[in-house]
Amino acid sequence: MLLALLAAVGCAPRQTARRAPAPPQPYMRVHRAPDSTLALQVAVRELAPPRKTWPALLLVGVTHLGETNYYQALQERLDRCDLVLYEGIGDAPRQASLHPENREQASLQVRMAHALGLVFQLEAIRYDRPHFKNSDLTSEQFLDVWRGERLKRPSTCVPPPLPLKLAAAVDAGDDALSEGMDQLLGIMEGTSFMGVLAHTMVQFIAASPRLQATVKVVLIETMGAIKGDLSESLSVPEEWQAVLQFLIRERNHIVLQDVRRLLAEPRPPRQVAIFYGAGHMHDLEQRLRAELGYRPAREEWLTAFSINPRAAGITELELNWVRSLIEWQIRPRQQDSPGQQQ
Repeated sequence: MLLALLAAVGCAPRQTARRAPAPPQPYMRVHRAPDSTLALQVAVRELAPPRKTWPALLLVGVTHLGETNYYQALQERLDRCDLVLYEGIGDAPRQASLHPENREQASLQVRMAHALGLVFQLEAIRYDRPHFKNSDLTSEQFLDVWRGERLKRPSTCVPPPLPLKLAAAVDAGDDALSEGMDQLLGIMEGTSFMGVLAHTMVQFIAASPRLQATVKVVLIETMGAIKGDLSESLSVPEEWQAVLQFLIRERNHIVLQDVRRLLAEPRPPRQVAIFYGAGHMHDLEQRLRAELGYRPAREEWLTAFSINPRAAGITELELNWVRSLIEWQIRPRQQDSPGQQQ
């Protein structure tokens, strides 16, 4: 779970039913160099608007840990945009910039990044730019969900074309979602048994170069194998489905609301970046295309981090075993028949 936390035109009669749009292409992939180096690459994808007066949208997927030059490249692209809508519950990124002394109280993500010789996203990206705007849950909304309360919808003068509704996971059971949030926070902050175990494992990783290389390989192969909605993969335990669906889909809904407000402005920005974790982008692109008519235009791939397994002493047999295990675990849940699902 921690590895999984850290998309032919032919002739046809006019009466033929229109094909459903193709699903979004993946936002993460593994690049395999001739010298055996493995690199996790993340897409920056531009969506063209259906109207000339609307802004182009730059979907900037990001991994929360990576190499310094990766975040430098992201910063350059974000700084060229007119507006950046960024991820961060309770505007945590800006708070981290205002209070850098709190970084020593490291979360699991920060500790993992340092153990692997990488940096954490909030340490490398500058969020104090005037054109950066937080587009995420407020702290109060997050606490409401954590307590098992139903999330209150913010009022908006721009009604969406589709009816507003909570994510299916929230409707299914607020108690299960609240319990899952407790478990997740306990792991990330090291306050639960699993959290203590995870933080202890990070210490072992930091002390062993071979273990560092192995974890990098597993991270690269795992994230590179994610092709669609992470919450629909078999690797996600059923009890975590509600949490993951909420963290992705409900927060994406807030981004959609902010985009709709921009579209209603007399003179919206020319280019807007949406800067969110890569795991959000499949659902986000799908909704932007279906609800607002945006379409993919162009993309580029940036390397988040890399490792040469051969130089680290990892054999090809070990690599193939890791890949086959990950591919089996990460496959979409709907690929299995009901009798095969656990």
